[in-house]
Amino acid sequence: MFCTNCGNEIDDKAIICPKCGVPIEGKNNCVIKSSNVLIGAALSLFCCWPLGIPAIVFACRANSKLKAGDIQGAQKMAKTAKTLTIVGIILGLIYIFINIIQAVTSEL
Repeated sequence: MFCTNCGNEIDDKAIICPKCGVPIEGKNNCVIKSSNVLIGAALSLFCCWPLGIPAIVFACRANSKLKAGDIQGAQKMAKTAKTLTIVGIILGLIYIFINIIQAVTSEL
C-alpha cells in the first residue's frame, strides 16, 4: 500500500503514514492530538519547570510514536505528558498564590 499524501510505501496494517504522519484513508483512526499536549507542556514550564521539562519530553515522544504509527504508545506518552502538565500548572499556581499571600501579610 502507498500513502496518498507522500507516495511512501507503507505497511498494510498501518493507520498513519510513518513518513508524513497523515492518516490512511479507509482505516478506523483514533489519532490523538499530541501537538496540543506539547503546547500545554511548553506552557507548564512557566509554572513549574521541574515538571514542565519531563512533560515536554513525553509530549515529544508521543509525537514520535504517533508518526511511527504506534498509536497505543503515543496515547500512553501523551497521557503521561498531560498528567505532568496538569500537576505542574497546579503546583505553580499554588506557589504563586502562597507568594501573594505572604507578600500581603508581610506588609500588614
